[in-house]
Amino acid sequence: MFPQTVLPPHLAKLDEELFDIERMDRKIDIALQESPSLLSCKRDRFFDIVPVGFNYVMLNCISPKWAEDLLMIKVKLKILFQIYYELADLSHSSQHSQTTCLLEELYKLPLQSKHLNFEKLSKEQAETLHFCTNLWHDVINFIPQLPYYHLFKKFFFFDIQQFYIANRYWQLIRKYPEMSNKVENRSFLSHHMGIVINGMIDFMGTTEGRFDELGAMRNVLYKAQIICRISRVMNTLERSIRSGDISNEVIAIAIEHMLLPTQIHKKTNDELQQIFAPVIQKIHLDVEKLYREITTSSITTFCVHEFARGLKALHHLFDGFYDNGEIHYIHWDDIDKIDVV
Repeated sequence: MFPQTVLPPHLAKLDEELFDIERMDRKIDIALQESPSLLSCKRDRFFDIVPVGFNYVMLNCISPKWAEDLLMIKVKLKILFQIYYELADLSHSSQHSQTTCLLEELYKLPLQSKHLNFEKLSKEQAETLHFCTNLWHDVINFIPQLPYYHLFKKFFFFDIQQFYIANRYWQLIRKYPEMSNKVENRSFLSHHMGIVINGMIDFMGTTEGRFDELGAMRNVLYKAQIICRISRVMNTLERSIRSGDISNEVIAIAIEHMLLPTQIHKKTNDELQQIFAPVIQKIHLDVEKLYREITTSSITTFCVHEFARGLKALHHLFDGFYDNGEIHYIHWDDIDKIDVV
């Protein structure tokens, strides 16, 4: 459970009747009950930090009465998307044909559940599909209660399909890592971060239902999504080097520019550091540029500066988790002291 002081101001000021940390913790446990075995993280530290991360970047235009419900919808979506991601991650393994078969059924959700084919699946796969079907049912049945669902529902369902395209791309590069490149990685894999779709959920639960800034808001959310993707890439670089995973964007850029052979194990650590240094420096500049573009946006629906601070806190949170499995919460007032990458 996370401390109250890590919450952004618009959530920290809510009383327990509207936003209770312990109550949310119990709800997450319930949501994860009977989760499939392939969801390796289950109720470990990963799902201890997911709610904190969502709180960091929850838009301050939301209606207070919906704050807790919005968070739980995002957690349920994260559980679903994590299952999709972990199945796609197996695309390079001996289980490729079985996982592909299950994923094709999962991609029919949530709107084509009548066309699911359980018969072609193993017992374990059928249980996974059943679990996901029920979780999708919870999400789809709840969001029409939000006051501005009617305004943003088309974009929400569009963003689900964008996630599916990202996941199909991930399936491909896990099987064919040589195809990994900067442009497609950022275009597709950023959707694994879920920032845009979570923004659509927040907009459904706002106090005013502003629609006039939709394009500008999605632009900001998409840039934030790219920042989060880059953050993940940087946080997992050492692990990718150890495993020889050339789909990591840093490694892929080096290969793409002929700085590195695909057999990266042939290079020493010192050689790799020398090769990656200019790539990482350019990525840092990309991130700084994205932050500038977010914080200079003229939108007024939500505070872009507080949102950018939340992104920094999100990076700090997962930095420690991916580095050594530890959770380092940062107090909201200390966010400006940390680096953006």
